[in-house]
Amino acid sequence: MQGLHLFEPRTRTVIDLESFIPQNHLLRQIDRIVEPAFIRKLTTSCYAEGLGRRGVKKLRRH
Repeated sequence: MQGLHLFEPRTRTVIDLESFIPQNHLLRQIDRIVEPAFIRKLTTSCYAEGLGRRGVKKLRRH
C-alpha cells in the first residue's frame, strides 16, 4: 500500500459518559431525586483552592 501516510499526533476521542450507566440504574433514580449541591458545601475544605484540574460537569437533561 504505497502512498502518503499522514501521522496525526493528536487524536480526538469522544466518550459519552452517559452510555456507561444503564438507563434503569439505581444511581439515575437517585440523581432525579437528590440535589447534590450540599455535597460541595460539605467537602469544600478537603480541596486546595486553585490547585488541580476542574471536575467533569454533568449537563442535566431532565
